[in-house]
Amino acid sequence: MPYDWLDVIRSMRCEKLRKSYCLTVSFPFILMLCFAAPVMAGYPRDPLFDIEWPYSTESSVAAVQNRFNAARTNENSQLGTEIPMLSLPSQSIWDSMNDAEKALCLINLERIDRGLAPLHGIEENVTSIAQGYAQYLMDNDVFSHTADGKTPWQRLMENPVINACHDSYIAENLACFGGNWMLPVERAVYLWMYDDSGSSWGHRHILLWYPYSDNGGPAGKEGFMGIGRATGTFQEYPNSSIIVMDVFDPCSTWDYGSDIVVGDLNGNGSLGLEDAILAVRVLSQSVFDGTVYLDREPDKDGKIGLPDALYILQSLAGLR
Repeated sequence: MPYDWLDVIRSMRCEKLRKSYCLTVSFPFILMLCFAAPVMAGYPRDPLFDIEWPYSTESSVAAVQNRFNAARTNENSQLGTEIPMLSLPSQSIWDSMNDAEKALCLINLERIDRGLAPLHGIEENVTSIAQGYAQYLMDNDVFSHTADGKTPWQRLMENPVINACHDSYIAENLACFGGNWMLPVERAVYLWMYDDSGSSWGHRHILLWYPYSDNGGPAGKEGFMGIGRATGTFQEYPNSSIIVMDVFDPCSTWDYGSDIVVGDLNGNGSLGLEDAILAVRVLSQSVFDGTVYLDREPDKDGKIGLPDALYILQSLAGLR
């Protein structure tokens, strides 16, 4: 039985991160490159071998859920672990989410179910950098971390906001789907997680890297992500997609903003699936480490109740 998609707490043992440069190719074709920071860090154990999601015309969130759960079952069998099955939200909610929100949801579920703190969220500056580079690769028909003459770190540090306030940065994951591939963002996260042995699991290590400095914003969450996606003709394949993911860790004085978003129970400045997760965990009296921002709860009765959880879900579904 899949766990409810709002009930996602599990743990695994961790090891170290190493510098990685990697490439994967298949047909019609997929390209992946990872460029990881040369730092010592921790990440959960790698699978023993790849778990493929072959080319298909699947396009539903149910298919995404089934593929990720099949991969988790396979990984549990390989490693003797007990990663739970996940349940993703309804098709209507999934369709209402943008590329970055979908990627963040999948990545954070993979992190949380392995006992790792979730990434704090999506950040506009790193998103702009990732989107700009994805479009550059597509427009120039190239695929490399340094196609513009800069490293991923140089692109991040050229942004004055990030340059002025960062503890570290982990960059970057690239994926290219040449031709008519469905679910390119969801597949990119899957490939980085489960089909990456040819890259020494470098993409996976970037997704699951955990020693961020928890020195600002809501407790138990640190690290900002950006996802860029460009579509067009690449290497003579129409309807291709290039996905770029960058991550950085903000410094302790990062300005998280003062605007209150109704339903933003985790205080990250935006309404997301994690707020619904938090509401349901409070309702079910689950044990959790973190803060609930009661000044953002929707019905203003000073406590988290079912109306608050429903408000968040309806808002994410575009019903409010």
